[in-house]
Amino acid sequence: MVPFTKTFHRLRVIGLTSLIVVSVVLFGCKSDKDGDRVEDAKDECDNARGVAVDANGCPCADSAALPEPLPIAAVRMYVDNSGSMRDFTNPTSLFRSTISECISRIQKMKTDNIADTVRYHLIASSLLHTDYNILYKAIRTGDIMKAKSTPILSMIEQVQHRHEAQDISVLVSDFELSEKDADNLDLALKTDVLAQIAKHNAVGLYAFREKSVDRPYYVMVIGTSASVLLFDREGGLRDYRHKIFLGVKYPVPEIAFLNYSQRDETTWFISQDFCRTIEDASLAGKGYIQFAMGLDLKKYEGLQLDSVYLTKNTLIKDVDPQHVAMRWYTAYQFKNLADEKEAEQLSTYSHVVVVKLYRLFENTNRYFFELAKVQDFERFYGSDPSMQALVHGFREAYRGDTGPYFSVKLNIVKEQ
Repeated sequence: MVPFTKTFHRLRVIGLTSLIVVSVVLFGCKSDKDGDRVEDAKDECDNARGVAVDANGCPCADSAALPEPLPIAAVRMYVDNSGSMRDFTNPTSLFRSTISECISRIQKMKTDNIADTVRYHLIASSLLHTDYNILYKAIRTGDIMKAKSTPILSMIEQVQHRHEAQDISVLVSDFELSEKDADNLDLALKTDVLAQIAKHNAVGLYAFREKSVDRPYYVMVIGTSASVLLFDREGGLRDYRHKIFLGVKYPVPEIAFLNYSQRDETTWFISQDFCRTIEDASLAGKGYIQFAMGLDLKKYEGLQLDSVYLTKNTLIKDVDPQHVAMRWYTAYQFKNLADEKEAEQLSTYSHVVVVKLYRLFENTNRYFFELAKVQDFERFYGSDPSMQALVHGFREAYRGDTGPYFSVKLNIVKEQ
């Protein structure tokens, strides 16, 4: 244990026809011990990926193994080309550079063998198929926003209808309301569209602002939990104002104690069953208890993990807020507070949290250290009614996605 030296995963066929079919199966394959009319070797390889079979379903003797499928079957990008989007395409807009970079990164996902294919579309009241070169040039020049309106419900339905299980669908739009019956948009989104998306997919929502435009534009990403995180890493989206992930599952972070401090005579310790990597840490029962923990949060893609956000939104449950203080640091920040040995011990962790407990209670020895799931929806959509309906619809569709991002149990017990 290094001292803390500074401040801190039926068909029935009759007669001859049936004989012919059976003959094909029996003579086409060699051995069928279980009588299922499928060669034993085929039975063995049926569930094995990469085994080529012939027209009879039998393993090909000398054929090369089939290639492994790519992580993503298709990336489908849809850009809203309604007239309201024209506001974002002035010559100095960040929209041009942000979305053109995203298009380039999507194309790179194909060349890097991350996605099997990519598809580009312009979408508003109708759908227009295009290609990379045309769309990229149109975004860079701003010569794209020519449709008259954006029926939001129809637009999202078209995206959802074309989305396959192994796809990533990306929709760029300002979601400017044009439906005649705006009062029913929220309900329609919840019941007709978003519930179907939420049934099988995770969603990432990104909000962007332009200085010269009084409303945001958005990028919506639909996919599995893993593919939404993959796109967050590979899609090149940057300089967004807000980001919300729904339906995304994160791994349990790796955690270990770095050090401890001990004060006064009464000794407390954190039990070893807390974490497989923990060592016993003796802590003071009077005065205050102070300890530092290293956490590896590098796999938490898509979260805002700067130290200020973490300090504000991390909670220790079952402890009165006035009896606990926490301060978060990135590993880089903490190097300035740690000595050389402590800095070396920190090398495998992305963050460090220093916890100070001012009081413990005799009637409880369980404490839960949580990163709260804080999502500021009002700041995300501002006063825009269509985006408000969209976000509220997603919240309803993902109503079970309300727990913390992670929770760590601390067993702090009094030594006998």
